[in-house]
Amino acid sequence: MSPRLLASIAVFLILPAALTTLILVREIQIDDVAVDFTDSYYPAGEFLLAGESPYSESEWRLANRTAYVYPPLTAAMVAPFTALSARTAGILWTLGLLAALAASLALVGVRDWRLYGLTLLWPATVSAIQTASVTLLLGLLCALGWQFRDRRFVCGVFLGLAIALKLFLWPLAWWLFTTRRYASAATAGALAAISTASVLLFLSTTEYVDLLRQLSDLVERDTYTLFALLRELGVPEDPTRALVLIVGGLVLFFEDVPLVVDFRVGGPGVMVRR
Repeated sequence: MSPRLLASIAVFLILPAALTTLILVREIQIDDVAVDFTDSYYPAGEFLLAGESPYSESEWRLANRTAYVYPPLTAAMVAPFTALSARTAGILWTLGLLAALAASLALVGVRDWRLYGLTLLWPATVSAIQTASVTLLLGLLCALGWQFRDRRFVCGVFLGLAIALKLFLWPLAWWLFTTRRYASAATAGALAAISTASVLLFLSTTEYVDLLRQLSDLVERDTYTLFALLRELGVPEDPTRALVLIVGGLVLFFEDVPLVVDFRVGGPGVMVRR
C-alpha cells in the first residue's frame, strides 16, 4: 500500500470507527447511553402504551431538560422498544441511527468511502450519536425524499414523515411547492397537519404552545442558531426575533436560494435546487 492510502485508511476509517466505538463504550460504562432516547422518547413511549399522555410530568422534566415536546408520532415509534430495558433499547436505537446515517449518504449519491468516515467525525454527528436524537433518522427521511423527488406522493410521504417528527422541517413542504411538486407538497402538508393535530388528543393548543415556549426560553441561547449568535453578541431580544423572522422569510421568498446539498462531486459538496 502507498503511504497516501495508509494515511487515508488511518484518518477516514480507523479514527472515525475508533471514536464512535469509544463514545458508545464510554456511554455504556457510565450508564449514560442515548440520553435523548432514554430520558425523553422512552418515557413518552411508556406513557403512551399505558394510555396516558406522552407529555406527562412535563414540568419537572422541563427543569431537567428531558421533557418530551414533539408530536406523538415519535413516542408511538419508540413504544415497541419499551419491551426492552431502556439501556438495551438505547443501544439498539443508536445502532439503528448509525445505519440510517450510512443509508442517507448512499441515497444522496456519496460514493467516496472517505466521506463516510469523515461524516462520523463531524460534531453534529458525534452529538447525534451521543444523544440518540431523531436527527439521523430525519436525515434518512430527507435523503429518501430526495431520492424519490420525482415520484408523486412518495416523496411527499417521506418528507411529510420528517416534518411530522420535527415540525421545524416544514420548509421542505415549501420546497416541494416551489419546485412544482404539488402532489408531494400536499401529501407532506397533510401528514404534518395530522401529526400536529394529534397533539390535541393530549393537550389543548394553549397548553402545547406554552410547553414549547417554556422549552424555547430554557434552551434557545444554548443552540447553534442565528438567534443564539445575535443574543450572544448583545443584540436585544425583540430586534433579534424580528431579524430572524426577516432572514427566514427572505430565504423562503427568493426562488434561487439553494435548498439541497448534492454530495456526488469529489469536493465539499455543491448546493443545488431541482
